Amino acid sequence: MSAVPTIDSSGLVALESAIRRLNARGIGVALAGVQQQPLRALAKAGIGEREGLSLHVSLAAALSVVPAGQ
Repeated sequence: MSAVPTIDSSGLVALESAIRRLNARGIGVALAGVQQQPLRALAKAGIGEREGLSLHVSLAAALSVVPAGQ
């Protein structure tokens, strides 16, 4: 998400929908490099605290939590 400087309400709805669909299939979601405005928008919408989603400062940090072989 480092290339996403801003996100609006329609982007949040689309992102939340995608996260929900992936989580329903047992797939966790990791977002890496989230910039300040999207991070604030995620927090305000309550998306940042949902189970099945993790936020990371970098791609390397996100990849470090992925189980081996996945």
